[in-house]
Amino acid sequence: TQSRSSAASDVYKRQLYMLAMYRAGCAAEAIGYFHTLRKRLSDTLGIDPGPVCQGLFQGMLERRADLMLPDHHKLCGSTLLAS
Repeated sequence: TQSRSSAASDVYKRQLYMLAMYRAGCAAEAIGYFHTLRKRLSDTLGIDPGPVCQGLFQGMLERRADLMLPDHHKLCGSTLLAS
């Protein structure tokens, strides 16, 4: 249905946002965002995040190197800090 398609697109965009936050060095914010997303999906659609989203979350918890860009910078706060 249109609503499911729209919800799937929204979740995909939120996953990208979560990954971008993580890659920017904002892991705590990205993990918190996952919890917010999970609650929203549960409250509005009665579902849990899919396997891709859960895998991303697990990877962030494990600090997997494959989630990072080869030459990344931390963007949290107002300063740009080279890692």
